[in-house]
Amino acid sequence: MLRKILITIGIVGVLGAVGGFGAYSAFTATTTNDNNTFASGSVQISDNDANVEIYSVAAAKPGDFEEACVKVTYTGTLPANVKLSRGTVGALGAYVNLKVYKGTGNAMNCTGFADTNGGTPLFDNTLTSMGTDWTGGLALTNASGSATWSQNDTVTYRIRGTLIDDANAQNKSTGLHSFTWEARNT
Repeated sequence: MLRKILITIGIVGVLGAVGGFGAYSAFTATTTNDNNTFASGSVQISDNDANVEIYSVAAAKPGDFEEACVKVTYTGTLPANVKLSRGTVGALGAYVNLKVYKGTGNAMNCTGFADTNGGTPLFDNTLTSMGTDWTGGLALTNASGSATWSQNDTVTYRIRGTLIDDANAQNKSTGLHSFTWEARNT
């Protein structure tokens, strides 16, 4: 008897499956959205300094200075903000006045540099007071004065370090340090 019940259940299941297939229509339609792609943009910044220092002064006396011009070019495809910061400096950093000017030009020795900020420095303070990272860095604008840099924006910066006239500056050094231009997507 159990066997008959199981066979009956099996037959009913098969008939239900066959009947279910017969209930589907032969009509169908589809649509397709082709050619989808996703590509990321880039943030890229470079300079023309060829790894040559902006200044390298030994045995300086008060008033001695050295300067150089660095052309910064943004080549990323995404809009970005740019900041300037410095690396770690030694005790003499508190006695070096640092001025940063914005302009145009191509030569590291500042030949042909043209100030575009009316002669007013973007930064005029001691070396130690310049920020050491993005948070404290000096915000820079592109040539047209916008905080947002676009692909192929270029600006040349004249950076001048001058030893301040202070007796406490004797026998000190800034040590080797760097300047960093950093771009971040906005």
